[in-house]
Amino acid sequence: MRALIALLIAVFFSAPAFAADLHFNFNTFKVRTHFTEEAASLQWNEKVFPFEIAFKYGSYREMANQPHRWFGGKYVLVEAGCGTSCQVGVLVNRQTGRVIPNSNLPVAGSSYEYRYNSALLVVNPTSVEILANRDYFPDQTTYYYVWTTTGWKKLAEEPWPPTISVEEAMQAALKEKNEETKKMIDDLFRSVQEIDHIPIPLPRPYK
Repeated sequence: MRALIALLIAVFFSAPAFAADLHFNFNTFKVRTHFTEEAASLQWNEKVFPFEIAFKYGSYREMANQPHRWFGGKYVLVEAGCGTSCQVGVLVNRQTGRVIPNSNLPVAGSSYEYRYNSALLVVNPTSVEILANRDYFPDQTTYYYVWTTTGWKKLAEEPWPPTISVEEAMQAALKEKNEETKKMIDDLFRSVQEIDHIPIPLPRPYK
């Protein structure tokens, strides 16, 4: 319950991101399995995840228990900086703590956008703030990937819009937030209903 409430809060306060034309919907790539318990300790294979890289991603424990960093139902997207306007990352299974082979994220110039219940990854999403400071980002293209059993599959790419008004940005963000918020509230309501149906033993009368 606490994890679900934290996830709902994360959705409300996450930065809005949107595509200029494609508007891929995270719900189109929803996953069925969800793991919301405390994450396992990080395990790594030297061939997949050398020790020096594991050290670089030493904040796994903190990230793994932050709902806004969850991806694809049971993973955490662990990110690290790689220089100016440069982000990299990998997927770690929260249930096992194991780094997923072939899960190295495409390098991002600005950031990543993703959801806990979707296999869709948006690289270099745009926002009002990012577009206002676009000169700081050499790669002004948004990329769309979906996570599969064999790795990342590129779906499409599109250049950033030349200009966008605050009104257009807010309308796009509000539409997406309304859809996500409704889904989160429905999930929360169902969880409360499930808890209400759990039988609670009554105390024995005093003798």
